[in-house]
Amino acid sequence: MSDSATGMAELREQLLAYAAQVSARQAVLLDASGYVLCSVAAPGEESEPVLLGALAAGTFQAARELAALFGEGECRAFLQQGAQTGIYTLLIGGRWFFITAFDRLSHVGLVQMQAAQAAHDLASTLEQMLMADDATQALVASAAFRASVDDAIDRLLQEDHPPTDPADPDPNDGPEEAR
Repeated sequence: MSDSATGMAELREQLLAYAAQVSARQAVLLDASGYVLCSVAAPGEESEPVLLGALAAGTFQAARELAALFGEGECRAFLQQGAQTGIYTLLIGGRWFFITAFDRLSHVGLVQMQAAQAAHDLASTLEQMLMADDATQALVASAAFRASVDDAIDRLLQEDHPPTDPADPDPNDGPEEAR
């Protein structure tokens, strides 16, 4: 097995162990551009990884800008809490995002504490991978992936809102008796 394959297998094992510790619905590791390096999920819980990566990277960057508006020079973690699901995003080494989706039965403090330890372990593996293999470095530090993420988001948004043709009449416009 190549160094990159071994490293990716190790990342997956680390994510699986962490997800089990905190009863995560999903745990995801991505690079700063939103490229999903590894994702593990409870059965039936996995979301679209490319979309998740792009949205998570954008959300974290927005949170950093919001923090800057209040004079906070650094934002390393971001917590979203909904009625049923919490999402904890942690920045690792300024280059990677570590995302945990968890249900309301999980304790936020446990997720944060275990995520910090898992992030330390993941950072060590990622750094070893960067030093070991140029091909892995290209994968882990990829900036070219952004274009495919943008395309995927555009396709998803177009599926929800198909473009309208100005030449096609709106069925709601017209004589009252035609409706």
